Amino acid sequence: MYGRIPGVLLIVVGFVHAGDALLDEYYPLEPFWAGKATLSYKAERNNKYDFFDPENNGFSATVTLATRIRFSNSWGLGLEAAGWSDLGLEIADSPRVSASITNNIGSGAMNAAEFSESYLYCRRWGARFRLGRQALSKTLSPWLWSDRSAGVLDIVYDGVTAAYADSDSSLWFGGWIARAVNQDDVTRLGREKRRGVFLLTRGWVDEKDETFLSAYLVRHAEHLRPDKEEWRGHDGKDWSLWASRWHDDGRSGYGAQLVYADGQATGARPTLAAALRWQIRRGAMRWRITLAGINGGDYSLKSAGMGVGSGAFWGSSVSGEFGSDSTSNAMGLARVDWRFALSDGNYWYASMAAADYAGEGPYRYDRAYGARLGRRFRRGDLFGKVEYRFRHMEYSYGSAVLRQRLRVDLGMNF
Repeated sequence: MYGRIPGVLLIVVGFVHAGDALLDEYYPLEPFWAGKATLSYKAERNNKYDFFDPENNGFSATVTLATRIRFSNSWGLGLEAAGWSDLGLEIADSPRVSASITNNIGSGAMNAAEFSESYLYCRRWGARFRLGRQALSKTLSPWLWSDRSAGVLDIVYDGVTAAYADSDSSLWFGGWIARAVNQDDVTRLGREKRRGVFLLTRGWVDEKDETFLSAYLVRHAEHLRPDKEEWRGHDGKDWSLWASRWHDDGRSGYGAQLVYADGQATGARPTLAAALRWQIRRGAMRWRITLAGINGGDYSLKSAGMGVGSGAFWGSSVSGEFGSDSTSNAMGLARVDWRFALSDGNYWYASMAAADYAGEGPYRYDRAYGARLGRRFRRGDLFGKVEYRFRHMEYSYGSAVLRQRLRVDLGMNF
């Protein structure tokens, strides 16, 4: 599952040690130990299955253990292990519960485990480094980042990353990523000897504002899917630029995203995407409005064009249930999010979104809309979530699909 990570030489220039607080927030290396146990159940309904049919359900009992161990003042080790089981209940065909509708993640084994993270870290010259399998943050790496479902990291990455703060309010982040890993599903990013995605991010942060500029380069845009035993993509370079700005004064907020993706594929069109967002807080209530558009180019906005995971583009709609962070579907999207806080970690939330597509072809979307309503709660070390979600998708050839989902999570930190 792990394989060999090719050697990498990093040269870091700089001798000013500043911005530890900033790095602790965005690229932490402090020692810790944490454990979590979660029970998750998902029941779905669509054109083929009804609620509570085992063929369309997911159930998992998961345990995750995570730690960072310091060997010395400079060196340490980060580890996270996860295991899951259906406990022999046989109420679902999937032992893992994923974040999206009709996408149960797992190898099919009712009892399984993995090392989600295993990396060496060090501190040198005021910079921080990680080498090995690691989760990536959406803020610093908007194309390749890690999310959790039922407490388990869904996608992690093999490679080397580094972060350096040149002041208390500005930082650099960079890295080289060889593979994206989702349990036993390993996607190599680039061919042998030319593989890998190169990332570089510059950020400026203060009490009210966050501004991040990111770039990536794939030296060889073809990638290997071992389960298919074939290469997909093209023999050339892909690159992208990403700009994100967010301002929040406590009562109101606003921000924008602008993304450009291009490459050397013959006949491929560059992709341009933009999004605007506004936020209002009044007492315990928060409203957020998002408008987004994409031109329908041929380069993906997620995982450096490799189609792994989900992009950080705000136009991904209701938790990525529909939107366009992939390719070839021009789209305009409007979304409204609402939250009502009851206490710390306890709140109601809802989302509504609609998208209009301009793609052509037999399997292109025409329009879509969806919504969700949920309740999160926390009491001491206990936490949980109950959520209902639906999405309605209409295709250009006239067919329509309605998918609904109920999900319940119950967990405990230890």
